Amino acid sequence: MNRKSEPNRVKCLARRTRRKIWWACGAATVVALVALTAPRAFADFDDNTEIPTKPTEHQAETVRRVEIIERPWTGAEYFTQAKAAFRQAQYGNAYRLASHAAIEDAQNPKAHEFRSLSMLAIGDYAGAANEAHLALSLGSPANWATLSGYYGNQQDYVQQLRALEKFSQENPNSADAHFVRAYHYLMTGYFESFRTEMAEAAKLRPDDTLAANLIKLYGEGATAATASSH
Repeated sequence: MNRKSEPNRVKCLARRTRRKIWWACGAATVVALVALTAPRAFADFDDNTEIPTKPTEHQAETVRRVEIIERPWTGAEYFTQAKAAFRQAQYGNAYRLASHAAIEDAQNPKAHEFRSLSMLAIGDYAGAANEAHLALSLGSPANWATLSGYYGNQQDYVQQLRALEKFSQENPNSADAHFVRAYHYLMTGYFESFRTEMAEAAKLRPDDTLAANLIKLYGEGATAATASSH
């Protein structure tokens, strides 16, 4: 045997021995931990303990809440939340939620109607006109009972409408302001005022065929029943 290799062989044996000792110590530690924790884990159980197979009412409710959080909301659910926020005068949040409702159900006129109302509340009359245009192109306008029900305080609506009227009077060439005024007069049943304002909107924006059609639809003799039937 080569004597020069003897020290290397001894070092290898020493390393292997240390590794075995480390592994043995580690295994002993694991066994000790299991022995200590296992009795605690099963301390409340004995041979006669019945393990529940059905979740408790509290557990079931927790699961339902988690499912609601994880499941995407439908357009109707977003709209419900938007109405709740609007009644609390949280107009920015109501607009955001109504926007989600419109994305989930783009053909729902009520979602666009609500976006228009939210924009009216924050003074964005161009946006309010655009959304009112979409709402009227998709379905019938709200009546006063529905419109007033959106507000927690009807005086808030009155103030918002008066602010729109003031803006329109100060900016007579704003087709958007005239259109939104006409839209609200239609919903509140002031048909003569509706025709006056919609005629101004159509004159300022002659390519708006919807405005012209609405004037014909809600012409002389129009009533609340007429509005709700279209």
